[in-house]
Amino acid sequence: MRIDRTCGHCGRTFAIDPSQLKHEGYGQFCSRACHYANHRGSGHPGWKGGKIVAPDGYVQMTGMTREAGRNIREHVLIAERTLGHALPAAACVHHVNGNRSDNRPANLVICQDRAYHHELHRRQRIRAAGGNPNTDKVCARCRAPKHSSQFSPSSSRGQRVLASVCKPCAVLCQRERRQRRAA
Repeated sequence: MRIDRTCGHCGRTFAIDPSQLKHEGYGQFCSRACHYANHRGSGHPGWKGGKIVAPDGYVQMTGMTREAGRNIREHVLIAERTLGHALPAAACVHHVNGNRSDNRPANLVICQDRAYHHELHRRQRIRAAGGNPNTDKVCARCRAPKHSSQFSPSSSRGQRVLASVCKPCAVLCQRERRQRRAA
């Protein structure tokens, strides 16, 4: 004698032996496939809201994906919801306060490309060092903000840029190099 049950996932009617109802968890689904499908994402007993903090500090959302089986970073999802459409391919999202897990819309800036994002970080480093991002640059050696006239012109990939080390530090670097060669 079998008992008719309704599947908890697909709603299909199936028959089960009464002896299997004694075991906890049996008799709820018509097949293993329905059981596994029902226990994915928010249906899983160990579900913790779908948020994971990745080792790099970014919050990832599970089950909120554009592609099956892939997680999406929460700040990207929030930026896309704010825009009303997907981010352009070259765009990236900047955290104003530097905290990668602070995904409030007021803390996010959508950058058109990585070069603009890099420029925002450069300006923040100058401001954090106590300089003016419009006129100053931070020396890579002494870490002090100095006026851009304190840096020698240099060329990088055919473009004229300023050296990463200020003129006084560059003199010290040359002295140290000469001493190492002489030793």
